[in-house]
Amino acid sequence: MRSIFWRLFFWFWLATGIMLGLNLLLTQWVSAQRMASLDDLDPRQLSIEACHVLGRSGTAGLSDWIESRQHEHPNLFIYVLDAAGQDIAGQEPPQRLHDWFVYSRSGSAPQSPGVNLDASTGCRPSEAQAVQVSSAQSYWTWRETPDLVATDGQRYMLLFDPMHYPPIALEEFQHLGGGYFPAVLLLCLSLSGCLCGLLARHFSRPLRMLQRGAREIANGNLQQRVAGDFSARSDELGVLARDFDLMAERVEALVQSHERLLRDVSHELRSPLTRLQLAVTLARRGDEHLPRNLERIEREGERLESLIAALLRLSAMRSGDCTLARQHMDLRVPLRWVVANARFEAQAEGKTVNYSEPEQAMPVRGDAEQLASALENIVRNGLRFTPPGASLCLRIERQDECLQVCVDDQGPGVPEEALPRIFEPFYRVSSSRERKSGGAGLGLTIAMGIAQAHGGHLAARNRPQGGLCVTLTLAAES
Repeated sequence: MRSIFWRLFFWFWLATGIMLGLNLLLTQWVSAQRMASLDDLDPRQLSIEACHVLGRSGTAGLSDWIESRQHEHPNLFIYVLDAAGQDIAGQEPPQRLHDWFVYSRSGSAPQSPGVNLDASTGCRPSEAQAVQVSSAQSYWTWRETPDLVATDGQRYMLLFDPMHYPPIALEEFQHLGGGYFPAVLLLCLSLSGCLCGLLARHFSRPLRMLQRGAREIANGNLQQRVAGDFSARSDELGVLARDFDLMAERVEALVQSHERLLRDVSHELRSPLTRLQLAVTLARRGDEHLPRNLERIEREGERLESLIAALLRLSAMRSGDCTLARQHMDLRVPLRWVVANARFEAQAEGKTVNYSEPEQAMPVRGDAEQLASALENIVRNGLRFTPPGASLCLRIERQDECLQVCVDDQGPGVPEEALPRIFEPFYRVSSSRERKSGGAGLGLTIAMGIAQAHGGHLAARNRPQGGLCVTLTLAAES
């Protein structure tokens, strides 16, 4: 049985059958034990004794006698009903005994060999009414219903009820209704089989759907989802289906990201390689342009080396292989070095870098070299899109338990819908931010990875007066 449906069905059904059998056996055993406690009692003698008490002490004495007998034998209940069906001791007989009393008193009741015990005649039944009691008492012996006749002629029905219900004897059911017990047993097994089948299907069907969904994803259908079929379920299987869809969405996003990254890397490598091949072809001619062609070859080689180094660094950060040499440091130190380099580069292009270093220390725990690299990528990105004659503004401040470094450029900004994507590899959003502006499109991606490795984050927003503001947030050290 490899199918989980049949496993669940078989074990649930087996457990139900075992419980049913144990219930029958336990009921039979308990009932037998209760009846065994009455083996020393003779219902005929109890009936005669009740008649004598009724003759001597009346109904009040008979009530005391019933109470004492029931106290001695807790498994036996005794009722004496008058002509109106009321128990003389004030007890409430079971409904079935009351129905039996009404039926026996009705004119439609079949004639049965009842027993009349008359207190005025010595409480002895006639020979024709003698109660035959075997040495081994059975329940049906207790079901005799003798009539007690008081000295004033008032008639009472004496009822014995061992523990309110009869023991379940299998051999008795087998002789009722031509095989009543096998029919009941078959009905119980059929109903339990149906219920077990529904329960097994309730658990196995979602698992089969999850299995089909997993196979579809394994076959390349990354759009496969299963939670729609579990919309009405809030149990663990419903949660599992929604987690499955979340996993599928994540896998699809990762695969698409890798495919896009491979496509972008191929495109980025193709351009410098094409220029290298052209420069090599021109250099082979050996004309007066040879020095310029060799310079182009060197420049394109450096570009390829820079791109490959950035890709390796990005791959190391994403795989978790990038180790950080954390130490206590002042964030103003690497920022001071980055600003000095940025001012030197901006001067050649007619741009300025505005930065006022605060007097208060900005303590942080991190890798100084990695943080300097992240800050440099952010500043270079802002400087690249700042037009000539404009300024790039930097500021560092403390906000509660965080340090924030804000870089404001005066470029064209970024469309609001594209802001979350500018940290993706090779992503460019407008003509002013195409490849002619320089760079491989990995600077902000690497800066984001460094920020996240330090427990911080990188965010971007458009400034109301124009341009883009990129903010690096890190946890401040107390």
